[in-house]
Amino acid sequence: MNSQTRVCRRGDVLSAEVNGEIVLMSVDQGQYIGLDEIASDLWTRIERPLTLEALVAQLADAYDGDPAVIERDVGALLTEMAANGLVDLS
Repeated sequence: MNSQTRVCRRGDVLSAEVNGEIVLMSVDQGQYIGLDEIASDLWTRIERPLTLEALVAQLADAYDGDPAVIERDVGALLTEMAANGLVDLS
């Protein structure tokens, strides 16, 4: 994955907000996944495809964080989400 990797939600993943956090259900994987507040924010931001670079910039601005740290953490989360069939990375 690099800064120009495009991130998008998988269309077959169901999501619902529960007490301010998002719960995902992967129909293909048959599992539920709860997202914390920041991961829920990330999920909301990738409703439409965007590059990792754009996503990191948005999150760095919103959370006043170090872009390098955010890119590392977001990259790890997106890799895990892709492995669980929740997002597509291209």
